[in-house]
Amino acid sequence: MKQDIISKGFGAQPGEFVSVRPCGDEHGNKTYLGIYVGDVNIGIPNPCIWVPDLKEYIFGCESWWGRIKSPEQLRQITDADIENVWYVRALREIESKPAPSEDANRG
Repeated sequence: MKQDIISKGFGAQPGEFVSVRPCGDEHGNKTYLGIYVGDVNIGIPNPCIWVPDLKEYIFGCESWWGRIKSPEQLRQITDADIENVWYVRALREIESKPAPSEDANRG
């Protein structure tokens, strides 16, 4: 029985254009035009995006990305977009709270 390596994902259809901003420092916070390939199992299904300018595949878990539904959406993913993701806001909230003192933990 042949097992598919690439499956259709929930975020886009294979072949659709997406904007992708890789998280790696080597990409300098730049957003690229990518082509959604499908979900690839890397332990869990993960979006796989071909970025022609980089000549490499970028996974969803190592980037910010989104479908481009219209020419008007052909834009960069901004810092504001990233900061408005619920789990980024939650992390910022946790980071802003002072750590409990060691005396309070000794009880």
